[in-house]
Amino acid sequence: MQTATIHQSTPFRVLHLTTSDDGQLPNDGSATETLQVAVVDGLQVARGTDPSDADVLDAGGEATVTVDGVAQSVSLTGGTGSLDVTTTASAGSTIRVQATDLAEHPAEQSDVVEIEVVSA
Repeated sequence: MQTATIHQSTPFRVLHLTTSDDGQLPNDGSATETLQVAVVDGLQVARGTDPSDADVLDAGGEATVTVDGVAQSVSLTGGTGSLDVTTTASAGSTIRVQATDLAEHPAEQSDVVEIEVVSA
């Protein structure tokens, strides 16, 4: 009988999310907060590099981002893409955004950002 040892894997690609502004979004339904999605080098992140400082990998295709539980596709070019978010939610609420999937490549980690809804 042979046994196999499984070692914990290190993610090769990490989906990194950032907001374009201050992370606040007026609830007038027309103001936007732009989310940036980047596919970054997971090995650098695993070694301690902050995802915002890690190299962006040249990945294309689609990334899936959930905005308050609703999946949305983001087209990637050269490893990056963006998504505009608007809202009419009540002031004081929070919009939770998570990068969940990368269509053509494995991505083992994902970022979460929160956008605070403020009065218009």
